[in-house]
Order: sequence, then C-alpha cells, then structure tokens
Amino acid sequence: MPEQAIPAHGRARPDAPVDYSTTATTANAAAHGIEAELRRDLGTGAAAAMATAHLDAGGRRIRARLALELIPATGISQNAAMAAACSAELLHNASLVHDDIQDRTSLRRGQPTLVARHGAEAALCVGDLLISAAWAALARLPVDCLPAAMGCMHAALAATCSGQVEDLTHACIDETAYQRIAAGKSGPLLALPVQLMAILVGRSDLDGAIAKVAEALAHGYQIEDDLADAAEDRLLGRPNLVCLYEDRGLSTVAARRLAAEHARSALEQARNDAAALPAGLGSSLGALAVAIQRRNDTWSADVA
Repeated sequence: MPEQAIPAHGRARPDAPVDYSTTATTANAAAHGIEAELRRDLGTGAAAAMATAHLDAGGRRIRARLALELIPATGISQNAAMAAACSAELLHNASLVHDDIQDRTSLRRGQPTLVARHGAEAALCVGDLLISAAWAALARLPVDCLPAAMGCMHAALAATCSGQVEDLTHACIDETAYQRIAAGKSGPLLALPVQLMAILVGRSDLDGAIAKVAEALAHGYQIEDDLADAAEDRLLGRPNLVCLYEDRGLSTVAARRLAAEHARSALEQARNDAAALPAGLGSSLGALAVAIQRRNDTWSADVA
C-alpha cells in the first residue's frame, strides 16, 4: 500500500499527542478507552479478578500508547489501533507477572505483587491468562492483517522469552552481553505495537527497522532502570551496568556517569533511527526516547 494512501480500515479523528513524561499516568491512555479494553477478554473468576487487580495497580501503558499515538500519522481506525495496543500491553503485563515470580518480587508499583499475595502457582496462571487475552485482542484486527500480525506477535514473544532466560542465567559479563540481554528482554515488546501498526498500513517490510529502533531504546530504557536500582540489583545479584562498572574498579560516581553516557548514546541512536522510519511510524518511539533521555539527564545531574 502506498504510504500516502488512507488505509481501508478507516481514517480516525486525530487525537492529542501522548505525554511520555515521568508525570504521565494511565490517564492519558484512559482517554483512549484503553483501560476498559485491557480488561475486555479477562472473563470472570478468581484468575480474572487477580489479573484485574494487577492492572488496577497502575502503570504508564507505554506499549499501548506507542500504538495509539500513531493514529494521526497512519490514519488507522481507533478499533484496529486499540487491538494492536491491547495485544502489546497485555503481553507486557503478563511478562511483569512472570518476572515477579522468577525474581520473587514482593512489591510492584508500590503494591504487593500477585506472587506475594497469592503465591507463585496462582500468579503463573494469571500471567498465562494475560497472554491468552493478548491473543484475543489481536483477533480483533482486520482479517487480512491477521497472518502477518500473528507471526509478528509470536516472534516478539519468542525473543522476549529468550532474553529473559539469558537474564536469569546472569550471563552479563561485559557491555556486549548486557546490551544483548537488555535488547532481548524489553526490545521486542516495545517494537511490537509499532510493528502491528505498520502491518495495518501494509508495511510489514519495516519489521526489522522498527526492531532496531526498539533495541536501542530498550538499551537506554534498561540503563535508566539500572541507575535507579543499582543498590537493589547488587543485593539480589541481578545484571546491572552500574554494578558491572563498579566491579571493574570504577567508583560509584564514575560508574553511574559512564552508564548514563551509554544510555545517552543508545537513545540518540533510537531517535535518529525512529526519525528515518517512513509514514510517521517512528514518531511515538522517538517521543519515548526523548522522554527517557530527560529522565537520564536527571540521573546524570545527580552524579555531576
């Protein structure tokens, strides 16, 4: 389909740009109706109630918003964009539940995790339910897009699982391994909503280019977390770039400064590569990279 063409799935009314700042909450996403849609396929019963409680704990809904923010640029209908948004966001939340089981995390978003409240066995079932709901959301995409979308979502899931397993082995021995783990854990589900939107406008050929942007973005995103969580990660033995530099003999200040420089470089690459994507498909990823860099600048100022 030509980039300038209006998709057959209908042109939607342009919405206000999404705010990716640190003060943004689910209110931005709720304006698009995302909160109700995320719960649409959870059903009833104990597992559904636990999944709802997990979603009720909050979150910025970044992956959903990466898709919804592209509505004005792509002309994709609200319904199709919402299906793409929910698929990616539900998978991300499933990964959080499973991650909490693996890491034995007791708190997330300031509240007890499902594994802390209900045990690992119940939490595992809830994570599986969220994955199943993601496929149900994907099924609401236009029929002609489903084969490509299903393959894309499977690839994102497979890559995320691979990255998580590598992270669990703590095989982070150098910057190259660190970058590979960060890209594998977070990159696929950051790329997925944009890849699904690209499929909706007939540009599945951009999957690789979008993945490249998301990998660089994930690298910077993970370093931001490392800067915030270095002490906790040290205690728990988790891979952390700041700790890696400290183990090489750098002072804490120097380690944090060097990590922040790596984040800045990765995020600059993400912004540049996002800007090069055609049909405005890189705009939401580019905006997220800018927001992360602003937070990274705050960390850098703390160690200046």
